Amino acid sequence: MDRHDWLRERLGLMDHDQLDVSLLERVLLPNVDRLTCTDEEKAEILKRHEEALRRGSKTYIDPQTSFHVFTALSHLERGYCCENGCRHCPFVEGQRHR
Repeated sequence: MDRHDWLRERLGLMDHDQLDVSLLERVLLPNVDRLTCTDEEKAEILKRHEEALRRGSKTYIDPQTSFHVFTALSHLERGYCCENGCRHCPFVEGQRHR
C-alpha cells in the first residue's frame, strides 16, 4: 500500500493508472505560491485539508479567516483550472483532466 491509496479509494479509483502520482501529490499539497503564511499555519491548513479530503468534503474552514476553502476534491470534480488562483487546485493553469 502506498501513501496515495487512501486518496485513490476516496476518489473511487481502483486502477492506479487513472490519475498519475504527480496529480495525486498536487491534491495533497497546495501550490506553495498560493500558501503564504508561517510554517505553523501551513501545517494547520494542510491538516484541515487532508481531514476534509478523508471525509470526502468539498470545503473546509480556513483557520485564519474562517472562510470556506474548496478542497482539491472539488477542483477534481470540476476537471480543470478556473485560473482564479485557488489554494488547492491540483491542475496547472489551463490544464484539463480527462
